[in-house]
Amino acid sequence: MDDPNLFGTHFRGESWGAWRAFLAALFALPMDEAQEAIYHHHTGRTALPGGASKEAVLAAPFLAFGAAIAFAGAMRQDFFT
Repeated sequence: MDDPNLFGTHFRGESWGAWRAFLAALFALPMDEAQEAIYHHHTGRTALPGGASKEAVLAAPFLAFGAAIAFAGAMRQDFFT
């Protein structure tokens, strides 16, 4: 998401923090303290994921950020697994 050659500036800014935490949890990527706090708050879990998830369901309107996140997640899945 940070590679300017792949996504440009589309995922910049604070508003993407929760989505970055979601993707980090989905793929069991390292999280910073802010992402861990978001994860704990929204899941109620104390332990971080031990492995990548096989699937995820997003309940978000098509025009919401969910479509962009689904695309970013699919790109990561295709290129890095």
